[in-house]
Amino acid sequence: MNPRIISADDHIDLQWLPKDLWQKRVPPAWRDRAPKVVETPEGPYWVCGNDRWDPWGGRKGAAGAQGGRRTALEKGGVLEPGVLRPTTTGLRLTDMDRDGIDATVMYGPIVPLLIQDPDLREVCYRAYNDWLAEFCATAPDRLVGAGLIPIDDPKTAADEVRHLNQIGLRTGMFLAARVELPLWDEAWEPLWEAAAEAALPIGFHLGGGLRTVL
Repeated sequence: MNPRIISADDHIDLQWLPKDLWQKRVPPAWRDRAPKVVETPEGPYWVCGNDRWDPWGGRKGAAGAQGGRRTALEKGGVLEPGVLRPTTTGLRLTDMDRDGIDATVMYGPIVPLLIQDPDLREVCYRAYNDWLAEFCATAPDRLVGAGLIPIDDPKTAADEVRHLNQIGLRTGMFLAARVELPLWDEAWEPLWEAAAEAALPIGFHLGGGLRTVL
């Protein structure tokens, strides 16, 4: 048996997402309020409503999830502004091969997608999950994406878990750090039941907020 090396906690940060992801995928009624990339004096940035999020396009030295540290793409000498290597299948697989990685489990952008309006956030989660499923389907043996599960109520969370299963995603991420209702509360049973029925494991993200309730 040949052992496999799996990178089990990678992230698809905002700077690597297609710039038209939400403008293309959310229903028309939501597009004016959905996240989009706009040009600023500092370069292209994600904007949602009045909030400016992270830079887009993998610009060298851009602030964001790396906190100013050099990324692996910079260290490897393959960072090109505007080239979305982590979400371009051929380029990502090339980078994985160079690093000796057989498969990757990819979590999505965490805190920036905590859009204040829960209805808009739910729409944006669904659009992201649909895009993620399509991306992972380009190399299903090597790309494993964790879908985003809404945190506002158990029924919505359960419905999205069923959707993740329907579109072929094999796991989901639940931002436990920001949930209001304790996870041990019986009200969450619909979520656990949906996950059990789908045989879909749920990962908890314990960072990304001031509140941690388990």
